[in-house]
Amino acid sequence: MDSDDVSVPNRFELQLKTVVNNPQLAIVGGQVDEFTGEVNHITGKRLVPTGQEDIYQFVKWRSPFNPPSVMLNKKAILDVGNYQANGKLEDYFLWSKVIINKYPVLNLSEVAPILVFGT
Repeated sequence: MDSDDVSVPNRFELQLKTVVNNPQLAIVGGQVDEFTGEVNHITGKRLVPTGQEDIYQFVKWRSPFNPPSVMLNKKAILDVGNYQANGKLEDYFLWSKVIINKYPVLNLSEVAPILVFGT
């Protein structure tokens, strides 16, 4: 997350419960609300698919995860080669490697962080 991003209070609780119940998951992300100024001034949403098969299809067109929302399985990330310098595509490249290697992934339908723009 960037210094101007805000996590919803129960973000880690929701993600951790998901990981505890599904320890094989490599990536758990979520939805994102964007706001300007005050947190309750929502100006947009970044919605991504929640199911694994939908994520596997979505990655063909754009990033299937909101980067500030992800919780990663360190072993899986290291197994696929970790982050590699790739300009502004580092996250997308990592997600692609995880998916190509058929690791289980998902996004929660809940909002994870709330992003700040224009403040």
